[in-house]
Amino acid sequence: MSERFSVPPRPPGMSISAAKILQARTYILAHPTESKSEQVIGSGLSESTIARARRDLIEEGRLPAPRNAPVKEAPKPKAVADQPAAPAKSPAPATKGMLDHKALLDLAQMIDALVDLGDEDEINRRLSKQALTFALRTDLHPDTRMTASMQYHKLKDQAKAKDLGPGKPKTYALALGRLKDMHQACGVKMVLTSLRESFGTDALLAALKDVFGMEDTADAPSPEAAALVASPSPSAPLQAPGASDHNA
Repeated sequence: MSERFSVPPRPPGMSISAAKILQARTYILAHPTESKSEQVIGSGLSESTIARARRDLIEEGRLPAPRNAPVKEAPKPKAVADQPAAPAKSPAPATKGMLDHKALLDLAQMIDALVDLGDEDEINRRLSKQALTFALRTDLHPDTRMTASMQYHKLKDQAKAKDLGPGKPKTYALALGRLKDMHQACGVKMVLTSLRESFGTDALLAALKDVFGMEDTADAPSPEAAALVASPSPSAPLQAPGASDHNA
């Protein structure tokens, strides 16, 4: 082992740790044949500082590697055939917006196909079924499901109203208008017969006197008018109303 190593002064601006590494490198290069423990004693530096400096010098090729150091073999390049194929990327999951857009496109295409059929009952039936399907799909946006649910109930209400017919008229004029349409289609004889069977002959004649302002004696109905309220034979065939029925 050589004499005590004289530590050179630290250059201005250099940190203490960097200065110690520089001192270790200088000493090791001046005494390359010494062992690591001898270099620690000779330099007066710590074992970790000497070990770091030796490692750096060996990697730089300025200091031979120790005999017992493991020989590092360069990694062999792998053949292209040996490399595993990259896994195929799975398609990105569809967002709710994309699902909603596709659902609306499917609905529009279905409506176009149904319009060509010209059957409104079939169109409403299929639209109602599709609206219920959208309302129950959990992958759609809540707003889309709510809209589909409201549309489903609206279609159901429309179908129910069509089966039940128009509701009760709200005014006297509306009720009279509906009766006039029905009476004109049936004719006077059928209407009066229906009224007689519904309310009786006396009530019908009293109503006729009240409506037309007839007196009990002078304005009594003629035999022809009385015949209108006579009950037809049960076996008489049902005939379409004639011109005399409408104009009576």
